[in-house]
Amino acid sequence: MVDEPGGTGRALEIGAAVRAELGRTDWSGTACRCGGTAGHLVPLFEALLEVEEPGRLRMTPLVPHLVDRDGPAACAVPAVRVMLVALAGGVPGMARTVFLDALADLARFSAEPGASESGASGPGASGPGASGSGRAVHAECRELARRGLGSILREGLAGTPGDAARAAAVCEAYWPGDADAADAWVRLAERAGL
Repeated sequence: MVDEPGGTGRALEIGAAVRAELGRTDWSGTACRCGGTAGHLVPLFEALLEVEEPGRLRMTPLVPHLVDRDGPAACAVPAVRVMLVALAGGVPGMARTVFLDALADLARFSAEPGASESGASGPGASGPGASGSGRAVHAECRELARRGLGSILREGLAGTPGDAARAAAVCEAYWPGDADAADAWVRLAERAGL
């Protein structure tokens, strides 16, 4: 795990919480948008949280595994849980960017007119765990993200202006009429220069 210089092992606690969340899901029995099961996401999450070389993180996006034009994969819900647990404890800068990017893309897709009804059971989500509707998966992701709004706000403000813009996109797409999300969006938009 990455620990900040002079840190007190805080990253180890974060790692334990993320590992516990990763262990709650049968990833090899859950559909992934890349066409198989989501078993390969566990080492991807670990790499995002442990790698010290930012360049490697740019090569490991989560979005193609979670959502595409056909909707969200079944693995989107447990992936959102993992990302929010990680964000709640603070994450290395590039992991923050990757997680906020994935949350923003999931949020943007759910806000698009004509978002897939079939979603997790559509093409590209075949295999074990490929059940449920895209709207149901998005509703659950939205609710999880709502509970994690404080972490999304904090990490959006702590990161780059781009991270703030990603976090603002989550607020705007998921909760357009929510007062707390609107307040968060204003703070994030100011940080992002929107």
